Amino acid sequence: MRFAVLGDTDHALFTAAAIAARTQQPISVGSDRRVRVTALGDRPIEVVSAPQPEADAYVVLTDAASLLELIARYADLLADRAVLLVAPGVGGSALVHARLPDATIAETNANPFMGSISGSTVTLRGAKRGLLAGDLHPGSTAAEIFAPALDLVPATAVESSLANTNHVLHPALVLTNLSRIVNATPFTLFREGMSAATERLVVATDNERAALAAALEVPYTPVGDWFTRFYGDQGCVGATLTEAFAAFPPFATAAGPTTLGHRFLTDDVTCGLAVLEEVARRVDVRTPVTTSTVTALSAAAGTDLRATAGERADALLRHR
Repeated sequence: MRFAVLGDTDHALFTAAAIAARTQQPISVGSDRRVRVTALGDRPIEVVSAPQPEADAYVVLTDAASLLELIARYADLLADRAVLLVAPGVGGSALVHARLPDATIAETNANPFMGSISGSTVTLRGAKRGLLAGDLHPGSTAAEIFAPALDLVPATAVESSLANTNHVLHPALVLTNLSRIVNATPFTLFREGMSAATERLVVATDNERAALAAALEVPYTPVGDWFTRFYGDQGCVGATLTEAFAAFPPFATAAGPTTLGHRFLTDDVTCGLAVLEEVARRVDVRTPVTTSTVTALSAAAGTDLRATAGERADALLRHR
């Protein structure tokens, strides 16, 4: 089984490096960037960029707002292959299926790795455990197909779409740190950016996600439990989110955004929270906190963060 990674982000390189180390195979990255990675920490690996990398199975990492553009760029490669979309936003795999009807498509609920890159060396700072591989169609086996490359837990695409913690956490962090962000004041996102008020907003929003999951008859895991599952063996443990984040070393220096053009809005609201709100509206689940958050952030950003929510909600509900 040959694997390749598609995407121009640093997260694409982190994942490619981890797959190269795990499979002990060279990994090609489809990217506009010229890439050559020769080490993961002190382990020798080979990761190189290629304009059209040939593989049996592809991991796709890009911002959710740019997903369809990337899919169009590599449509011929992906046409009848196994495709794992990493955190593609609510309904992302269903949107891609409309463009790649013969591909075997699944999605994860988060990026697998945190890391950094210096020269030709990647250093991983965190690796998520228990990541979902949400299959778009019954009987698909993305967790098995990608098992040589990544540790994944089988799920449905609807379950994974509702289980992206960024859609609940990041909008609350932006709303409660608006002054810092619009003034480009540096701050540590999960230390200085977290507060009791932020946590209350996260929990209130997450309670509405729980109600939506119940209405759609898919499993629900609280945001706090997801972080314990992801990073508990790496120190992210506490009675509250604030305590858990304070105990997790990689979060100590994670920087907050300095613009409202950040993916915390363009991805996590436009392709995330706003879509959850629209899906909830269609299945008669009340979401007053979610609605207030999306409305407030749209006003602050001066743009309609609900602009594409309807299309994504349509796609998700077609594949319930």
